[in-house]
Amino acid sequence: MNRRKSVNVLRSEPPNDQEVIQERLASSLVINLPCSSSKTNVVNLMRSRAVAYLVVLLQGAILASGQQSNCDFAQLKNQEKDVATIQRLEMAWNEAYIHGDTNLMRCLLASDFTEIMRSGEVKSLPDELSMAEKNRGKELKVPESPRVNVLLYENAAVAYGKSFSTSKDGKAQIRWYSDTYLWKDGQWHAFFAQQTAADEPRSSP
Repeated sequence: MNRRKSVNVLRSEPPNDQEVIQERLASSLVINLPCSSSKTNVVNLMRSRAVAYLVVLLQGAILASGQQSNCDFAQLKNQEKDVATIQRLEMAWNEAYIHGDTNLMRCLLASDFTEIMRSGEVKSLPDELSMAEKNRGKELKVPESPRVNVLLYENAAVAYGKSFSTSKDGKAQIRWYSDTYLWKDGQWHAFFAQQTAADEPRSSP
């Protein structure tokens, strides 16, 4: 697909903010055991600890809800197990890559996403996000691509096609690509992609 660029940049995954906040909140709510061992103090201690525990759980639920809402993209809604949905997701992926929209890409691509480049290099999700991030703010135009072909079988789908680009020295480049999707929890997620360099077929004499 035209989103592919020969950029070799590695970017580590972002830290887990939810775990950090929960640990800080839990440590700030630690209650010391009182010197008095009276029944009243014991009951108050148990109540205080119960409240602290509930606050931590509530904080985690709020953060989890926020993470889910971050994937509330119009391009990813109303998915079906059909060819039209895969073609729509391919377009959304292509546009997100060109515009540097890594948030949408994180929602569409699986966490263990792997790609074999036309050079033979094996890339992962952080690599794909890093390459896309370089396009942010450049206002690049999304190139026109031939219609995507789709193979669909139960919970798996493969989108494939031919893309055209121009190298730094001005030479035309042709490549075949394929993107593999898995249907999980009511949505498609791309988990594997591959590019293959190709030459324009020679015409018969």
